[in-house]
Amino acid sequence: MSVNIGKINKAMNYFATHTIEIGILGEGDSMGEQQEMTVLEYGSYLEFGSPGGKIKPRGYFRRAIEENKSSITLFVQGVLNQVLAGNLDGRLASMQVGEYIRGLVVQAIADASNWAIKNDPDYEKWKANKYPNRAGQTLILEGYLIKSIRYKIKKGGATVYKSDWNKVGG
Repeated sequence: MSVNIGKINKAMNYFATHTIEIGILGEGDSMGEQQEMTVLEYGSYLEFGSPGGKIKPRGYFRRAIEENKSSITLFVQGVLNQVLAGNLDGRLASMQVGEYIRGLVVQAIADASNWAIKNDPDYEKWKANKYPNRAGQTLILEGYLIKSIRYKIKKGGATVYKSDWNKVGG
């Protein structure tokens, strides 16, 4: 087995000069035809709560990271081992890490009915009538938030890659 030190060095330099940012990377549009709230505002309210407390904090993003620290560490170590073996370059390795963590955040949103503060009963009744396929899904209404969980790779202040929109099922 031969090892290409130059290739490995290039990949490691990529890690030293690039960062992965994961978050709500929507286009800033309103969430629906008549709503004034952007996906970023909505996602922030679900994470931290809204002014006045009408929307309770759910902490889906923090939960995804905190509860999966060890699996994230193992995943990153596995990707790094693939880089050191010469099987992945820095860009592809960064994309794999971004996708993995994005998947954890999306899963936390999808599973929120199992762990999050329950919605107001009147809201749940309205939601069940208007969106019957979303009844019981605490943090999912039309899927805008899940779709907007994306990652980007940056070098300095410039974005060099932005992930595609996530698929929304149901």
